[in-house]
Amino acid sequence: MTEDFIGALQPALDRACAALRKQRCRLVGIQLPDGLRLHGRELAAHVEAKTGARAAILVEMCCGACMAECQPMFDFILHVAHDGLKGAAGPRGRRGSGGPKNVKFIPYRPALDVEKCLQAALPLLRPPVGVLSTSTHAHLLPRAIRLLKDAGLDPIVATGKRTGRRGIVLGCDFSAARKLSDRARSFLFLGSGAFHPVGVELAAGKPVVGADPYEGTARTFSGEKDRILRRRFAAIELARGAKVFGVMLGIYPGQARKGLALSIMKLLTGEGKEARLLAARRFGPEEVAHLGFDALVSTACSRIALDDTARYPVPVLSLPELEIALGKRKWEDYELDELG
Repeated sequence: MTEDFIGALQPALDRACAALRKQRCRLVGIQLPDGLRLHGRELAAHVEAKTGARAAILVEMCCGACMAECQPMFDFILHVAHDGLKGAAGPRGRRGSGGPKNVKFIPYRPALDVEKCLQAALPLLRPPVGVLSTSTHAHLLPRAIRLLKDAGLDPIVATGKRTGRRGIVLGCDFSAARKLSDRARSFLFLGSGAFHPVGVELAAGKPVVGADPYEGTARTFSGEKDRILRRRFAAIELARGAKVFGVMLGIYPGQARKGLALSIMKLLTGEGKEARLLAARRFGPEEVAHLGFDALVSTACSRIALDDTARYPVPVLSLPELEIALGKRKWEDYELDELG
């Protein structure tokens, strides 16, 4: 497993280690997404052997480049498997750096055979086909595009706002899908799980076929989309009678939407509601359950309202959902909350 995992990080890891060695770094942080944290020990051992620095595994949950941040304790942080965000703030608030200056982003390119899952997906697609994936599987997109072309399915690709890479969607940015919604009749999502393809279907309003290279299977997601919309409708209805709101302000650089949080505070107080700002690096139900709020509005990670709401004792809304609850937007105009 060690050789396969380390190999999936090269050559970017080799370049990073060379830079750390040249700068005589003494302490390096390693930040891994949850699905790869089991490899933290082997990556730390590799970095220490190649650089002479001591490596510390950051054990807080990490689900995206939005959680990459400057840490004065570390000379550098190696952030694995996510792209730096386009226009993200660096030191002193400078933007356009792709992330904090002492963070090195290391792509993860697992060796996967996509032939079986793509062949299973072909009969479910209708041309033109929008082609999408996540950063982890972006290196597989050229093969998918070639196969779709050979099958006469007219693949089309667009660039998202937050990463600036073709065909990449994030849980907080489905703009690469929306840009194609007028042209595509269906979408191919290359990757695992339901969260991203369901987000694409909600954002673009077109059917999505997921091709899972780990399982070698393909599937659609209309059932999951309908279940999510029913849950969101129920949360909005519960929040209609709320009098005391907490507005969740994320502190991570890639999630910090201070202006939006303050505008929501103004909106709520203008409607005669009591509203209080809540700030945290990472929100969870245990941090807010005892604070006496009737409802919460998230301006932090988009997944809090869309994916984690069942864990909270009160409804958690996005800004578009709050507008529906307050009667300022119709349910028919529902849209996802996206960052950037």
